Amino acid sequence: MKQTQSDYLTDVPYSYSFYKEMTPGWLSTAAMFQGVAAPDPTLSFRYCDLGCGFGINLLVAALAYPQSEFIGVDLNPEHTAAAQAMADAADLSNVRFITGRFADVPLLSLGTFDYVVCHGVWSWVSQQVRLELQTAFDHLLSERGLGYLHYMCHPGSTRMQPIQKLIHEIAKNGIGGRYPLNNVQLAIKLLAATAQAGAFHDSPDFELHIKAMTKHPENYLAHEFLTEYWLPEHSVDVHERLATENIRYLGSGVLTDNIDSISIPANLQPVLQQIGQHTVRELFRDLVRNQRQRVDIFQRSAAQLNKAQQLRQLNTLTFAKVPGAVMPQRLATSIGMIDCPAPLVEPLWTKLQLQPLSYAECCAIPVYRQNVATLQQLLQLMMCNGIIHPINQVCQADHITRLNKLSQQFTQWRIALMVLPELGTAIISGQNLSL
Repeated sequence: MKQTQSDYLTDVPYSYSFYKEMTPGWLSTAAMFQGVAAPDPTLSFRYCDLGCGFGINLLVAALAYPQSEFIGVDLNPEHTAAAQAMADAADLSNVRFITGRFADVPLLSLGTFDYVVCHGVWSWVSQQVRLELQTAFDHLLSERGLGYLHYMCHPGSTRMQPIQKLIHEIAKNGIGGRYPLNNVQLAIKLLAATAQAGAFHDSPDFELHIKAMTKHPENYLAHEFLTEYWLPEHSVDVHERLATENIRYLGSGVLTDNIDSISIPANLQPVLQQIGQHTVRELFRDLVRNQRQRVDIFQRSAAQLNKAQQLRQLNTLTFAKVPGAVMPQRLATSIGMIDCPAPLVEPLWTKLQLQPLSYAECCAIPVYRQNVATLQQLLQLMMCNGIIHPINQVCQADHITRLNKLSQQFTQWRIALMVLPELGTAIISGQNLSL
């Protein structure tokens, strides 16, 4: 099993992945709902992706925000070469890719960035590489800049540690052959048979998770489980490690996880309210949600806004219906599905079907005039469920040619994404948004 100096798998390319929570518009919207001064994605900004893989998020963002600069860094030359080839073919001159370890990249020469993101790296590399990532965040994140970090956490990932060890040992000893994907196939068959035999009958959620693993691409599973390092951490420990150079944790990129009333079981909310200390509250949230992974947002020199200032920021947002979306009957949260009462949802949905709505126009709908907090929750719920999305106000009329070229590249590379530059995001082609 081929490894690099950081013990990260390089002889199997990563899967093609897109994460809406990493996009500039989403990150700034999340900061706005958290009540801090956010970077303005309608202005020229700089965006850096550390461990960018095939750069799918960067390509989508570079198309949607032609006024801005995007840089991706990745260890695997196969990733960066393919990403650059797609960028060149789509005439995206505002994005470039750098190959190398974080320690070898001349960080200081890159300047600072309004957005620095890292997905699928932190929990799968050595302590040394995590220190390099900390240094990268310290050097690269600008004043008021937003950082995004995805990682595995306790307690949800804790029980997966022996599963990862089993899969890693199968591959390490070459039981399924020399090629990593053959070992992944063997390990998944073994786990599926183990689950079918009832080994996990006392933990139905865990059994469902094992079964869900079989639906992931084998390349994804190889990078998930075959690395030498596989380390869930407590979220508060990660927050403490990144809390240098005036960088602090703002909240989750999964917007609904920032709303205790819909992300904490109702019978446990009074218990949470009795906890005053921030780190204990955060650990309690992870515990009762059985949190497995986190996508956390950080900011340097965060400026907390008063209500009037936050309102001015939120009033810059305009929401539109995502293509293919239907009026939701139920919406997903991190603790399960919740019902959407029609009298609450229908007034907003009826107007969104006709045209995009500014935040102010949403607030003016009679049912929300005296209940803005409920409206904010509903907007974030619908965003997280792929029903609505803030529009990209810098989308230009001349993007069509580049959109067609990028879409052709995605088709050629069998990347099943529909790019939506008018929203600054993408969705899975043909996905069913009816819940």
